[in-house]
Amino acid sequence: MDLGSGVAVRVRSDDLDSIREQLVDHFHGLLTPQDSSGWIPHVTVQNKVERGTARELLRRLEPQIEPRPLAIRGLLLFRYADGLWDTLGGYRFRGT
Repeated sequence: MDLGSGVAVRVRSDDLDSIREQLVDHFHGLLTPQDSSGWIPHVTVQNKVERGTARELLRRLEPQIEPRPLAIRGLLLFRYADGLWDTLGGYRFRGT
């Protein structure tokens, strides 16, 4: 997935979409416009690099990326503060 100045791998999961919908509903009115708008789950591989560097990595990675099952075992909670991500907690789902 092309991020312009980076590369990501798109994640497709009905279960993950459902979890997100429940969280957005629960926190209605508390989310930023960015967090309450469009949802494109992904794993960032590379970020904040020159456009040519990102395109080259994407060209090399795309043929290797294949869909595979996804297991969601829990959630991690982070807070973004002054350019850094602080880990606030980890929550495993029952039975995992």
